[in-house]
Amino acid sequence: MTFQSTIASKAPRTGFLNGVLLRFYLKPAIVMLRFLFLIAILFSGYRGVSQTPSCGSIYQQNKFIAYRYSAQGKPDSALIYYKRAFATGAAAVNDMLMAADKAVLADSLTIARALILQAFGHGLSQAGYRQFLKWSSRDKVDKENWISGDTIALLIGQYQQGLNQPLIAELKEMEENDQLGRDDDSDLSTALTAYQDSVNAERLKKMVAALGHLPGYSEVGSDGTDVLELLFLHMNAENLGWFMPYIIDQVHKCEYFDVDGLAYQIDRIAVGSGLALYIDEHNMLKYDMTMPVFLNRQYYSVTGYWYDRSPRDEKEYFWPVFEPFRAKQLNATRERLCLDPYEHYLSRRPRTESAPAETLIKMFGR
Repeated sequence: MTFQSTIASKAPRTGFLNGVLLRFYLKPAIVMLRFLFLIAILFSGYRGVSQTPSCGSIYQQNKFIAYRYSAQGKPDSALIYYKRAFATGAAAVNDMLMAADKAVLADSLTIARALILQAFGHGLSQAGYRQFLKWSSRDKVDKENWISGDTIALLIGQYQQGLNQPLIAELKEMEENDQLGRDDDSDLSTALTAYQDSVNAERLKKMVAALGHLPGYSEVGSDGTDVLELLFLHMNAENLGWFMPYIIDQVHKCEYFDVDGLAYQIDRIAVGSGLALYIDEHNMLKYDMTMPVFLNRQYYSVTGYWYDRSPRDEKEYFWPVFEPFRAKQLNATRERLCLDPYEHYLSRRPRTESAPAETLIKMFGR
């Protein structure tokens, strides 16, 4: 109404002719423009924000396709999708090692060597390289001369120069504190680890508040982000929830890669507490409802990551996802973590089986 009245007030008053022009020319033109705009919106997939996939979304989805091909025994196909993930310009050391392993399986030794060289530029250590040679080279390469010691030292030195060493040192202190009492099941050690977990959470909050972001891969490297993975694995729902928007922001920027670990920890909290946790559209960790007990004082899964080994046949079985929650939040939460859909996740874990809840109750009932 404001748009039309403004046009009318500025138009010359020519009586009948002006009214006819407004009615038969201007109004149909506005309607047509609105119609064309609506069609453009529908066909563009517009939802009010940009639909361009983030770096993290492209990286993780290609990586998970590579995982599925690996599970099917197709290393050549897996390698294609690892390359697509790395084409984002990002790469986690563990993913590069897994890609190099598939290249060796496919007898693509030149590609495998190139991936290992890149991995040194992303934080691969001498110890990690020796482990790769031990378990993945399959006697197909000259372990002593495949990559020279001088080359390795040069690449590691260049990598270390670009990192924030004081931040890494502080994270390493948190890691040491995290491990105090972990190897003891006494009540005193349990209380100590709970205290250290809360202290580390508060210390990390201060670090993030000062930086304005969670330390990322390009800032603290694989050593630093490995510590973050450990700290998140030992947080309660409240503390993990505080960090979740910062974590997801870095996931989408390809600065944090352990999305599987995040989903596992959310499930771990849910199965132990009965809290049906999910991640909302603002990337906040929220509590939807309290779930009923499923089995042996354990509750249902909410991200699909929890599994257990049956005492009857020693096979691994997925814990069932809470059914009222499944359609409502399961894949929405997984998508916000840049995870693949639940159905695809099951296919890349062929050694872990699914079974009806009633069957699992009989298997695991004690």
